Amino acid sequence: MFLVTSSVIVEKSIKILVNKNYETAAKRKEWNMIPNLIDQFRIEEKVAVVTGASRGIGEGIAIGLADAGAAVILTARDEERLNQVSETITQRGGTCSVVVGDITDEETITGLVNHATEDFGSLDIWVS
Repeated sequence: MFLVTSSVIVEKSIKILVNKNYETAAKRKEWNMIPNLIDQFRIEEKVAVVTGASRGIGEGIAIGLADAGAAVILTARDEERLNQVSETITQRGGTCSVVVGDITDEETITGLVNHATEDFGSLDIWVS
């Protein structure tokens, strides 16, 4: 199960954990025993659908998932904003696609699932 939150919060939390672990390790002289915590949050080869991805929390989650390595399918009703979010993700080295639609419409949901499985090979994460 994935807990989804803003990429800024996750990044800050990881840095705090890393710093605390290194401080503890320094006292014990166990530097080589601490794994890179950021790598533990990687989700390469996962496919995520993020609804409401055109702004706000949905946008932040979509960017965070892409930064963590997932291929992200962005969906919302505002095509212009979705394209801006897609451009941001692409500029940061992420993979994404845009599907304009309203998730209260069953055809949109079916289309998202089909797009994920047919074009990306799976659907691992759904954020709504």
